[in-house]
Amino acid sequence: MMSIKDILTQSPDLQHLIQGKKMYQAIQIEAVNPNSLNHSGQIQQVLSDFPGEVQRWRHSLAILVPGTVDVNVIADTSVYLHKAAKLMSESFGGTRIWAEIGTYTSDAVGLVTEQNVWVKSHMDEPALCQHFLKVFDFVCQMRDALCQEAMLLEIDGNIYCLNWSK
Repeated sequence: MMSIKDILTQSPDLQHLIQGKKMYQAIQIEAVNPNSLNHSGQIQQVLSDFPGEVQRWRHSLAILVPGTVDVNVIADTSVYLHKAAKLMSESFGGTRIWAEIGTYTSDAVGLVTEQNVWVKSHMDEPALCQHFLKVFDFVCQMRDALCQEAMLLEIDGNIYCLNWSK
């Protein structure tokens, strides 16, 4: 079984997806004191002076890829991590991916502890509306394939527990 570290560092396809479709050039802002940016006008001025394009993404969507099948059996679910990263990158231009240890109480088996991976993208409202149902459908398909009782979906910082066993 591949570790999360191996998945994130050794897969050229995933590295390409993690980096997103576009590579943006960064600029250095000389000696900007973060405390001096406490006024929205100053922040707006810095962004206005930026020589390239500035996009503001007010929305975010994240899906949790579980590290188990059949509720509590540890498994290599990296194929779903790859699928999630590909779907989110193609839909929203890129992703952020991180691993965590999570627990929950299952009515069937009690306390479950597992290593999960979050796949998160940021987007504007039209992109969220255009692609949300496709992402939601993927979460439901992943739930069926991995025989999960519940799945987590985060929308704009709010966590939704999709619990099929209740």
